[in-house]
Amino acid sequence: MTLAVMPFSVQLPAGSGFPADGVPAQTSQGSSAATPAQKTGPGPTDVVAFSNAWISGTMSAQAGDIYRMRDLFRASAPAGQLLIGYRVALNGSGGQLLLNDQDVSNRNSFSAEEFARLGFVAGGQGSQQSLTVVAQAGRRLRNGTLSPVADSQVVQINATVTGTRSINAMNALVSQASGPDADLIAMVKEANILTGTSVAGRPQLSTGGNFTARPGDSYRMGDLFKASAPAGQSLFGYHVALTGSGGQLLLNGQDVSGRSSFSAEEFAHLSFVAGAQDSQQSLTVVAQAAKRLRNGTFGAVADSQAVQINAAVTGTRSINAMNALATQSLGSDSGLIAMVKEANILTGTSAGSRTTLGTTGNFTAQADDTYRISDLFKATAPSGQSLIGYRVALNGTGGQLLLDGEDVSSRSSFTAEEVAHLSFVAGAQDSQQSLTVVAQAGKRLRDGPSGPVADSLAVQITAAVTGTRSINAMAALVTQPSESDAGLIAAVKEANILTGTGAASRPVLATGGNFTAQAAESYRMSDLFKATAPSGQSLIGYLVALDGGGGQLLLNGQDVSSRSRFTAAEFAHLTFVAGAQDSQQNLTVVAQAGKRLSNGSVSGAVDSQALQISVTVTGTRSINAMNALATQSADADAGLIAVVKEANILTGTSASNRPSVQTEVSPVLPMAIAALATRTGNYMTSGAVGTAAPTDLSAYDPRAIGSSAATGTFANPANSLTASLLLLRDAAEGAFRSSGWTGSQSTAVKAYSSAG
Repeated sequence: MTLAVMPFSVQLPAGSGFPADGVPAQTSQGSSAATPAQKTGPGPTDVVAFSNAWISGTMSAQAGDIYRMRDLFRASAPAGQLLIGYRVALNGSGGQLLLNDQDVSNRNSFSAEEFARLGFVAGGQGSQQSLTVVAQAGRRLRNGTLSPVADSQVVQINATVTGTRSINAMNALVSQASGPDADLIAMVKEANILTGTSVAGRPQLSTGGNFTARPGDSYRMGDLFKASAPAGQSLFGYHVALTGSGGQLLLNGQDVSGRSSFSAEEFAHLSFVAGAQDSQQSLTVVAQAAKRLRNGTFGAVADSQAVQINAAVTGTRSINAMNALATQSLGSDSGLIAMVKEANILTGTSAGSRTTLGTTGNFTAQADDTYRISDLFKATAPSGQSLIGYRVALNGTGGQLLLDGEDVSSRSSFTAEEVAHLSFVAGAQDSQQSLTVVAQAGKRLRDGPSGPVADSLAVQITAAVTGTRSINAMAALVTQPSESDAGLIAAVKEANILTGTGAASRPVLATGGNFTAQAAESYRMSDLFKATAPSGQSLIGYLVALDGGGGQLLLNGQDVSSRSRFTAAEFAHLTFVAGAQDSQQNLTVVAQAGKRLSNGSVSGAVDSQALQISVTVTGTRSINAMNALATQSADADAGLIAVVKEANILTGTSASNRPSVQTEVSPVLPMAIAALATRTGNYMTSGAVGTAAPTDLSAYDPRAIGSSAATGTFANPANSLTASLLLLRDAAEGAFRSSGWTGSQSTAVKAYSSAG
């Protein structure tokens, strides 16, 4: 079975990220998300909104390891209902389900009581098993029977028996641990026991995320990890585990790599030294807090979640950890590091006084393409302040910064007026350039000069000159397009112009994302893309672009592949037919809305963001598009297709009537950090550590341990962070490309793992 990549529902307040355990908060949104950031700049909140998600996490294990199912999957019933049972499917080579030590691998239905005692046994070395779970809930009637059953989302995790155990499932481990990871497992389990008496009673631990370093670089642990104690409590200690080849923990210059416990005062002086070239180290940290008693001792201890980041010694330094860098000899990075550190000092007097900076994210370009900097980065000054300038650094081979046609690549400071005329010219084919920007704001005084300056976080994106243009940066393109992509670029630019007069006036377009298909299969466009008109408006039409090798658009059976505009009624009957085996097609859609007048005409049209997904004809079907499949299937997928469609029917009468099930297996990142950082649509920032954990993006790359998949799910890119997450791997199933912002907050794009 092929899995797609799709995240779940969570609301992110300004400056915060996902909860460290990857589980949506109770305040998470449904399928209606915040609308896109307008030309006026970033909005106050990022919302990542999805529904009906098939969430897939992955863990690694040792052969024969036993895990409690109730700790791998957590379910909750709607108010007034009860969890009555679970449906469980175990697939793959090897592995077992045990109930009271009896093999029940061939069963697929369990009562809630049985599920509480159900265990999973990992198979042999090199094997892989998948666990698929649906929770069932109903209302208990007076006569003891149940009202109609409502199924949860389908949730799947994969266990890969690699011989090593990933941190994300250690809390569920029943097997006795010995060897090099015994201490780490004990640390993770303790952190999941000492959680305080409520959510508010647990300390918060956040991190700048995985980073790259040079050999021997020294980093302050207190700047790599930030902890905050609950109200009325104090931080008094930390557990720290350093694993991997090479690397050291130093306390006041002394090697303490063998220690695991440190006081808060010691942690403030603790540093990490990176190992040799091409080595990798992992840092796992738990913060501890308690209430200080009158006699100076501490009351009951509460642990934070265990948070783990990786340091990959690649020979280059990523900007997200530059603020923690203690190394004195900086070499060619010195100017950039100084800029990043300054941006983390001039932050204003409060969170609300800091400049926010958004970006379109990493993009691909053709050689010599010209882009407006002001359309690649958008800044917003705090209330009562004005944008007064920018600091810009261009790095990499080739590329230029032009100000009114003059080369200013060697300059680093620009006024706000100059940035409005500043452009970036991409380098030669196969080259790569990075753009790092800091926006500066201050209060304009009567005599002209501004008051104290507040910097945004430093935001860095990369332009890869591949010969193709990614749509996330097309609105900034100054170069005249060629005939082959002129129509697509025109649609993207129109979508960025007709945005309405406010955020609430723009239609929202969502998609199930990239998918795989069999040749000549037919899919309903209205089930691949879902649009919602703003209040008081109606959907009036769609712009559609089909490109790539093969494939067709059919309207009532007629080929309309050359058309680009369709009414809402026509779009409801529009289908896409996949091309030949091994071909790929791109579908780009813009939804249009307007106010229907009494005479039947429509007032000013407003466009959604442009969304693009790819269809790869591999001969297999990915589950995220199965709801849209119009072709009748009688092959091996027929049963799976039926289960997927049923799970999207038995949803209860409203969202609140559906049980929820979540995997406790949060993602772990097995890939090179540098590879993740270069994904189209990604971006990096300095700092971005706060009271909430930064966003875990490893779930959104198909190679990551702990990725996600969706059935009939519609990913809403109306907010910037959604696009940022999914654009990381723009060719992955379930991903998509958007013409909107990927940074309506200066939220760092991070990848890290946590346990809990």
